[in-house]
Amino acid sequence: ACAVAKVRIIDVLRDTMIEQLSSASFRALLTPEGKQRLKSNLKAALNDELKACQVRKVYFTNFTMQ
Repeated sequence: ACAVAKVRIIDVLRDTMIEQLSSASFRALLTPEGKQRLKSNLKAALNDELKACQVRKVYFTNFTMQ
């Protein structure tokens, strides 16, 4: 029999955020439109994973790019 690991929702959400952030291009994130697109993509991706509640708004309180 195969043991299935129980994944915590916080780990799923963290992975989803990392995936979205790493797929955004540096150039796009230099513009307000690019940041807004990232917020929309994050919201949609997180809501795809959540069952009982939904993300209504994404806020950037600090935005640093390297």
